[in-house]
This record gives sequence, structure tokens and C-alpha cells, in this order.
Amino acid sequence: MRDSNPRSITRLIYSQIPLAARVTRQARPTDVIINRKRSDNRTRCRASREPGARARAPAPARARSRSRPLPRPPAPRRARPPPDAQLGSGLASHADVDAETPGDFVEITAELRAAYPPPPRTRRRRPPQSATPTPLGARSQPECGCMAAPDPVDVVTSLGGIARVRDVRMRGVSKDAIQRAITVRRTLTRPRYGIVAVPGLPDPIRRAAAAGGALAAMSAAQYYGLWAPTGHRMHVSIRADAVRQPDSRVQLVRDGEQLGQDERFVVSLETCIRQCIQRLPFDEAVAVLDSALHLDADGVGTAVDLQHLRHGLRRRFHAVLDAADARSESGAETLTRVRLGLIGIAARPQVWVTRGIRVDLVIHDRLVVEIGSKEFHADPQQYEKDHDRAATLRALGCDVLEFTTNQVIEDWPFIEGIIVDHVRRATWQ
Repeated sequence: MRDSNPRSITRLIYSQIPLAARVTRQARPTDVIINRKRSDNRTRCRASREPGARARAPAPARARSRSRPLPRPPAPRRARPPPDAQLGSGLASHADVDAETPGDFVEITAELRAAYPPPPRTRRRRPPQSATPTPLGARSQPECGCMAAPDPVDVVTSLGGIARVRDVRMRGVSKDAIQRAITVRRTLTRPRYGIVAVPGLPDPIRRAAAAGGALAAMSAAQYYGLWAPTGHRMHVSIRADAVRQPDSRVQLVRDGEQLGQDERFVVSLETCIRQCIQRLPFDEAVAVLDSALHLDADGVGTAVDLQHLRHGLRRRFHAVLDAADARSESGAETLTRVRLGLIGIAARPQVWVTRGIRVDLVIHDRLVVEIGSKEFHADPQQYEKDHDRAATLRALGCDVLEFTTNQVIEDWPFIEGIIVDHVRRATWQ
């Protein structure tokens, strides 16, 4: 084959098509109008050239028409010259082909397809499916040896049991995997839109997340194991400009701008103590701080920096920090000590009177005040030990007054009157 140019092939094919089989452009109505006008102009010109023709006056100038001019007729197509080269040995020249027979074009096309067969079509094969189907909600392990996607439950657990969906997605978990864990596998819960949590999350944190904030103030104090007054609503810390539906069971603390990145769902211990000092009476605020310092002294709780806490509080709250004592072992002891100090009676907490006997409060080295609760003194053996302990103290010359935690919290005027009367009548002052 001398020439395999596609244009030459196209010209050769076009030359083999009979004139009757070629498709021409149909005439449009505008073409008829244009041709008719041209013939009229020619007739007028011929009539004016004839001898004896009457001179016609020039027509008045007409206003320029605003209508669009008629389109020009398309130029006639030029005849394409036939190619000189033959397409192949089985294809005859254009001069040898009879242009009158329409079947020649079909034969030429068949020869072209035989000479240039189309490339074979490749069909993508699907990977073979396993015989055992994957159960609904289960994760399929990749067979290509690549790293598997992390489990959303493991990611949420590593973030503290509750996290935002955005934080979980940033660790490589897809949105579909989170949705399957919530709806199908039921290994995650959704306390609020955009937040996921494990089922074993503590109820206070889950309720605070459902309210749209972080567990704060006295509610956070109970979560950290500190002493806190009972009977209050759940405190939730939110931003000052946040809008929430009113709820009688939730007390909003609008200081969310002061919280850190790790305080999205529960405030830190230092923030919790600061919020309690700002919202509780003096004696109860000291009780919360004493319980935090006592846990720190025992190595159970988190260390509390009083100097850093002092810088975060106003000057009128510094008296709470000055009255704190890490030796108090219960909130009732702190309430009794602080309330007696407000009326001028100094009481020392956790004093060793003799070997093996340590009392809760001592006033003027002779008056012993014991404050007990049912959870520590309801045992019959402990009840016997308490009586033996009181008898030993009386034998050493001490006066012993015993009260319960509920009496200190609910009936303090009665206890205060007994202690004040006993101090006035004492002969050992």
C-alpha cells in the first residue's frame, strides 16, 4: 500500500459513492427568495439597456431598515479530487469502478473492515466472591496486604469514651463505618448530633453532652470524687453566646470560652474547683477544696496548685484558699470546723490523742467532736469499736460529743448550740 493517509482513504470512499446516493443539503425558503430577487434585478437591468427605454426617476432614499439582513447563501462545495494511490491490492482504482451501481460502496466498506479489523474489546472481570458471605455489620479485612481501617470503637475509646465525629474522622475512620457502628453493630451511641460515645460512658457526662456542653461545677466535683452538696441541678458549661432550650434539670454555666481543648465534655479539676468556689457559700466551698487537697495528699486525686488557682480567682475568694486544710477527711468535718471558726471557736482536725486513737476535731485540747456516717459506722463490729474508743477518751479526761453527717448538714443550729453551751460550762478553759 503506497498511501495509508486517512484523508486519502476518505476521499477515495467518497468518490466511489454514486451521485444519486450522496446526500445533499436541502434548499431552504430563504434560498428561493434570494434567487427570485436576483432574477428580477437581472430582468430590470436588461430592460433599461434596451433602446427607447423610459428613464425612471431615482427612487427616494428610504430609511435604513432595522431588521437583520438576509443570510448569504452558502458557497457551493468544491469537488474533491480523487486520490491517485490505490488503497490495497483488493481495492480497484476509482476509474475502474462503476459509479452508477450503489452496491459498490458497500463492497468497499467490507474490504476496509477486512483490511483494518477493529481492536478486540477487553472486558473487565470481577474478582471472585468468597463462598462464605460477610455477616451484616462485620468488617471485611482487605486481601491486598494493606493496612486495615481503624475500628471506630477503638478510636472513640482512646479519646476518652466520647468524641466529636470530626475528631474520629481525622483519625482515618470513614463516615459509613461510624454509621454502621451506631445503627447496625450498636457499639456506639449518639448523645447529640455530631458526637459519638461508647455505651459504658458515665451517665453525667452523657447527659452533659446531650445538653450541648461540658460537665461542670458541683456535678464535675462528684464525678472527680470530691465532696459536693446534694440537691443541686446538673451543671453544664457552655459558651456565653450559645443558645440552648431551657431545662429545669440543667444549670448552665456560661464560661465556655475559658475552657481548653481537653475540656469539651468535662472540665478539668482546677476549673471545677474554681467554679465551685465562685458559686457556693464560704463553708461549702472550703469543703470542696479540702476534699480535693485530701485526695491529693493520699495520692488518689490530681495535684491542685493553690498558687495557680489563686491567680485565677478574684481577691474576695482568696479567703477560701486560706481556710483550706488537707487534713480533713470528710465534708462534714470541714463544715463543722469552718462554722465553728466563724463564731470564734478554733477546732483542729484529725488529732492523735493517744497511740492508735485519732479523733475528728479537738477544741481546747479537751473537747472531742466525732462526726460519723452510716456507711462507716453501721457495721456491728465498728459500732463496738466506737464505744470502746469513746470510753478510752473519757478515761483520758476528754469530753466526747458525737454527731452524724445528716445532723451537721440539715440541723446545724442544734449542733452549734450544744457545742457552744459545752464550751461555756467547761472547767478546763
